[in-house]
Amino acid sequence: MFQKENKMKYIIPFILLWMSHISTAQNPEVRATEWSLRTGTSVDYKFNKKWKTDLNWESRFNDNISAYDESLIQWGVSYRTRWDIKLQSSFRHYLTPDQLDSYRLSWGMGYGEFIKDSPLKISMLLRYQRDNVYKKTERDVEPGWRLKVSFVYEAFKNLVFVLEDELFYEQQGESEWDKNRVTTGIEWAINEQMELVGFYRFENELSATLADFDHTLGIYLAFKMEQQKEEDAKRARHFGHPYPW
Repeated sequence: MFQKENKMKYIIPFILLWMSHISTAQNPEVRATEWSLRTGTSVDYKFNKKWKTDLNWESRFNDNISAYDESLIQWGVSYRTRWDIKLQSSFRHYLTPDQLDSYRLSWGMGYGEFIKDSPLKISMLLRYQRDNVYKKTERDVEPGWRLKVSFVYEAFKNLVFVLEDELFYEQQGESEWDKNRVTTGIEWAINEQMELVGFYRFENELSATLADFDHTLGIYLAFKMEQQKEEDAKRARHFGHPYPW
């Protein structure tokens, strides 16, 4: 029995990686390919079992990771209900060179649960967001919905594999499904307060007849500050999913 469980720790991560490859496979004919990089850090503070706040910083590089694009800072608050449904809200400020200062407001609800006694967890997050600029004369609200499903496999005590798929629905003009985003990530818990997160992301524009390939690499350093009780150790072993980025 032990050998079988030990083998599954190696097999399931390969299944998740294979699923992400299949879901992003397309005919590359006459499509452009773009690589970008996202890097940053986050700090989570858990007040108690119900309330938590987080602060995130991110810098982005595009043009095949050859040029700086923009940075952002995001502050969020979340509340876990008695039914384990997580309600959250966040404010994001963009720092984009040569463009008007802009921001994003978002509200969401999510739920996640381990499959019986297995190390596999499935999470779902539904968000509504509104993008805009601060300048009153230039304001043009860009609303949209996002639905994300995450598969989180805790292969070892300090190592986690993640597969996420997210759909974007644009609610402006002719409302339509805008894009699909698939993320494969690895999380390494350095200690109880610090974790290193790396991921590869593929993004496909659904509203275009012939969409380009957008590939993104990400690396983040996440910190958390909380008084964690022993009975919560398994549930809060790694940082929250889905990814906030």
